[in-house]
Amino acid sequence: MRNVLLGVVLWLLSFAVWGNDSSAQKLSEVISQTDLLGASALAYFNTDQRSRDERSLTSAYSSLYTLEMCMAHQGQPADQTQPLAQIKALLAQLEALPSAQRERSPELLSALLIEQKKLREAAASAFATSRAQLSNLTLMLSEQSHDLSRLHLDYQIRHAPKVAAATPTLSVPEREALVAVIDQRFKVLQAELPEHSEFLGKTNAQYRFVRSQLISPDSRLQTGVEFYLSRVVLDLQELLILQSSEGQGI
Repeated sequence: MRNVLLGVVLWLLSFAVWGNDSSAQKLSEVISQTDLLGASALAYFNTDQRSRDERSLTSAYSSLYTLEMCMAHQGQPADQTQPLAQIKALLAQLEALPSAQRERSPELLSALLIEQKKLREAAASAFATSRAQLSNLTLMLSEQSHDLSRLHLDYQIRHAPKVAAATPTLSVPEREALVAVIDQRFKVLQAELPEHSEFLGKTNAQYRFVRSQLISPDSRLQTGVEFYLSRVVLDLQELLILQSSEGQGI
């Protein structure tokens, strides 16, 4: 519930902050939220029913709700709304799946990830043409959010063998390179945003708490990774909006 309420507050604030430049921010949010949705769906449905954590399902629907608000704000672009509608339908199918048909979960999750990829790619393509709207710092915050959400989704896919077989994941060198970029970007952000250095330090600490799990090829699935990384991504999105409001004197 907290995530849903936070999403509503940030969505309303973004109208005041971004005005005519809202498309870049909304597209940035779509990129991160679609990764979070996929990661939360995997975290919930890729486990034994008795081990499922309802917080993961709540997070998935919170991301879905945020994405639907982003679609409304953008004017319902078909290349994004169509895969999102499929994702929503697949989530409903997964949730309604009887225990006797639980073996269908990997098939449905793979289908969900196909639609998730379509949505992310459509948003990323549009974001590439509108990123000039953003300042260097807000762009850096966006990219940090995108890279962390991508790493989070990759982690969940790697720990879902039946899903991973049909879904490309990052290699160990690719993960190490991405983590190095994230580490360096946190340093730059803390230096460039001294007024938010403490906040960014705490966010970085949360990320570093699960960092080794994200890189290791042999790590076992840890439920805490989802909650730490989701929080980091959402905090960065929140700071992105706050930074823009401060820049405009709102």
